Amino acid sequence: MAAFFIIGEKKVRPGVYFRYENWGLPPIAGVDDGKCAAVFRSNWGPLGKPSPIENFEEIARIYGDGGTTSVPIEQFKGGARLVHALRLGIGGTPGTYQIKDTEGASVLLVTMKYPGSRRFSLTIRPTLENPDESELLILDGTTALERFAFDSSEGVNQQASLVASVADATSNYINLSVTIESENALATVDQVPIAPGTDPFDAGGTPGTYDIKDSAGRAVIRITAVQDGFILYTVTIRPTEEADVSELVIGLDGTTLETIKFSSAAGINQVTALMEASTSSVYVILSKLSDSTNALAEANAQNFTPGTKPTGYSVAAYSAAFEALETLRWNVLSIDTVDTSVQTMMQMFLNRIYESGQFTMGVIGEDKVIPFETRLRHASAYNDYQIVYVGTGYTDISGNVYTGYLAAARIAGLIAGTPSNESITHLPITGAVELTEPLTNYYLEQAILAGMLTFSTSSADTVWVEYGINSLVMTGTKEDAGWKKIKRVKIRFELMQRLNDTVEGLVGRVNNDPDGRMTIIQSANAVCNAMVTERKLLPGAHCEIDVDNAPAGDSAWFLVYADDIDALEKMYFAFKFRFAPEEA
Repeated sequence: MAAFFIIGEKKVRPGVYFRYENWGLPPIAGVDDGKCAAVFRSNWGPLGKPSPIENFEEIARIYGDGGTTSVPIEQFKGGARLVHALRLGIGGTPGTYQIKDTEGASVLLVTMKYPGSRRFSLTIRPTLENPDESELLILDGTTALERFAFDSSEGVNQQASLVASVADATSNYINLSVTIESENALATVDQVPIAPGTDPFDAGGTPGTYDIKDSAGRAVIRITAVQDGFILYTVTIRPTEEADVSELVIGLDGTTLETIKFSSAAGINQVTALMEASTSSVYVILSKLSDSTNALAEANAQNFTPGTKPTGYSVAAYSAAFEALETLRWNVLSIDTVDTSVQTMMQMFLNRIYESGQFTMGVIGEDKVIPFETRLRHASAYNDYQIVYVGTGYTDISGNVYTGYLAAARIAGLIAGTPSNESITHLPITGAVELTEPLTNYYLEQAILAGMLTFSTSSADTVWVEYGINSLVMTGTKEDAGWKKIKRVKIRFELMQRLNDTVEGLVGRVNNDPDGRMTIIQSANAVCNAMVTERKLLPGAHCEIDVDNAPAGDSAWFLVYADDIDALEKMYFAFKFRFAPEEA
């Protein structure tokens, strides 16, 4: 007879007894990379609840095409393989439609599943295949998103049949409820619009304004800022050194953002001249309030009446979004705003979950309307290897401009999707054709010293990442200069994450004795060796017991020594020439 025994057990009967155990090491955890988190606004979709998206085509289906859905799209363009997409917002109302019976009574209420202004339509009609069957179609334009077939044969309660069909199918778009009971057939309709709901962020902000006056003191032109928000632009109108030419200067924080020159010669209508000269402005829009043949009055650094922030940029809404992402595993986060208060809160969130063992980074950006020197100060103020600050932008082949949060989202995808044994330095930006702000060597160096990631061009005019750095500019006592590089931070985060994933299953499963501790060391060394093979760590990476902290009770301390491999990013060549070779 054969039977099993446990350690220490002594059987009463003679016989053969067995036990088995695993004497191998746990499997080495692989790389968990390529995952982004995106917080954005849209006109449809789950609100405040993250959804895992595996390709950018799914974004329009799940979240519509309004708001700032370009954030997760840019992450996918950058190389993300999965995005935990989270629609931001509180409130809003869903769209509705009243289905009527053949007597004209409203018998069913269609309520869209999520709040938002996305436009849908609805069709109810007999099917071509079966005269005793009808269908309800939910459409976006001419595309049928969902179809519900229901029994419409004589004597059947069509209302109950349609309700059952929708309930059985678990619709992704609608909820259906009975308004009043009806035995009548349902009325057919063809692509009738469903009344759209409202978005959580319908109450937008306002842009700043300034009224230009003529020499008689009458307001003749209104300047409106392109960007909403409380931005203290200034206006200067003055003659130039050129004869018969004046200029309109838009400034911010003592820095000139834009100069628009216009004719002020005698007999010229200056209102018309300035309106025509301003059409290519990137900061302001001019609109005529009244015509005037008088000269425009001069102004010296006069303040705009500032606008207001969009109410959608609620810190509380972003805080709730961050909390919803906390339990998920992702590598890089980007958001849909350049609001510095929200960006700062994002940094605090990343720092907090990092202390709890989540190895993540965040990418933020600011627009070109912010003076370059101000952007430099903002970048260095973060001083954090978890924060990548994107300070410039680019334009794509269609003329679309990518700055601020859009450029940040592309870089977030680039970081997440690039293996840690590769650098994003000089990595081309797919689809980019030119820089929004070409920088000289001096300003590129200033950006690097300030911890600002910028875009530059190759010798072949390809737009690429200038240097793969984060915002860390001043290291603490625990950090070396390697923490300033995105590549090296990724390797270090990966080592810690993979070591955790490998040995976590051994917690409570091995004894705190020499054999148990050796199992931990061997498992950790297996991770180190794997990353050496993957050319992420130099040979010699290893784990050992911390001799300064003796094991005690249920605790043991270990040291991991690792040299992560940097990319070759600075090459120095010395050329040695001579007039002629020496004769033998």
